[in-house]
Amino acid sequence: MRLVKVGTLVFCSLASLALFIAQAGAQESAVSSRVTIVPQSRSFTAERRGRVEISEVDVGVVILEQVATTTMDISIRNPGTARLESELLVPVPEGAVVRGFTFQGAAGEPTAQVLTKEEARKAYEAIVAKIRDPALLEFVGYNLIRSSVFPVEAGGTQKVRLTYEHILAADGERVDYVLVRSESLEYNVPWKIAVKIKAKRPISTVYSPSHRLDVLRSGENTVSAQIAADDRKKPGPFLLSYLVQRDGISASLFAYPDLKLGGGYFLLLAGLPDRSEADRDEPAIKREVTLVIDRSGSMRDKKLEQVREAAMQIIAGLKDGEAFNILTYGNSVDFFSREPVLKSKESEEKAFAYLKGIRPSGGTNIHDALTEALRERLAPQKVHSKTPGT
Repeated sequence: MRLVKVGTLVFCSLASLALFIAQAGAQESAVSSRVTIVPQSRSFTAERRGRVEISEVDVGVVILEQVATTTMDISIRNPGTARLESELLVPVPEGAVVRGFTFQGAAGEPTAQVLTKEEARKAYEAIVAKIRDPALLEFVGYNLIRSSVFPVEAGGTQKVRLTYEHILAADGERVDYVLVRSESLEYNVPWKIAVKIKAKRPISTVYSPSHRLDVLRSGENTVSAQIAADDRKKPGPFLLSYLVQRDGISASLFAYPDLKLGGGYFLLLAGLPDRSEADRDEPAIKREVTLVIDRSGSMRDKKLEQVREAAMQIIAGLKDGEAFNILTYGNSVDFFSREPVLKSKESEEKAFAYLKGIRPSGGTNIHDALTEALRERLAPQKVHSKTPGT
């Protein structure tokens, strides 16, 4: 079997995604052993005769008009000295239909079936009763795909491909996808997740509240995205939403009630309409951004790194000819430049070098920093933004 990486899109409810494998050791003496493994982190053995490990998962999803085709390429390794038999269990959203299940090897024709929520609950509870660990019950509430048994050779790696389809939920102009994964913090298995979205109407915006995405837009109606490399071992479900465009501004609201606060939280996801052909001939108003960054002693460790990365992203997002400046403050105020500079490859490299050289020290003189930022002479015909960073 030749493994191919397919695109992926994902929005998830607050439940988790996980694969887990219940495996029985099959030795020549026909003595069986039972092992359950949560691929991101842990494995449990009821009869200690062997175990398997998941070394990597590649997930690809292609979404076409709310229909998602999810392909999972799973690498399973047997570090032991005996050939093992395994059963693959994959929690999936409601309505999922298996379209393909294949693996490398000379075993019989593989099969896979979808268990309902009630059947899945019974399967989870039966395994938990044997291994006495309630972690698997985090998947209760999801349907379950159960595969046929297949061999994993001693010291070898078995590669499995599962493909399923389901119809995505939509809320107005927003479409959501869920990829269920474990919430376990002991997360050692990398997941490569890629996304490809195609729609009849232009796609306004793509957003994931759970993981950082690298997004590539190849046209008004096609967007590709993949999980950032440093988020591949981040636990929990992979969430993604996208908005299709309509006349005016496309927007959708996520509400999270919290009775302890007497209210709750909300997230507004919005996208601006695409400019018409006539509008594209008109020059857009250029931006001028001034970043005000706290470099006091309280910004040690990850705080300054996070602000530095955000500042680099803002500057990288400016177009050539737009303007920016950087002010940093501790006890005193320092300037990248005494006046805003035009964005270019050279000025961007100098700004990145300046940001990398910032070191935390001193107090927090935010008053003088904001005063200096507001004193800057504004360039005409530009949208201005003074952005404090803390």
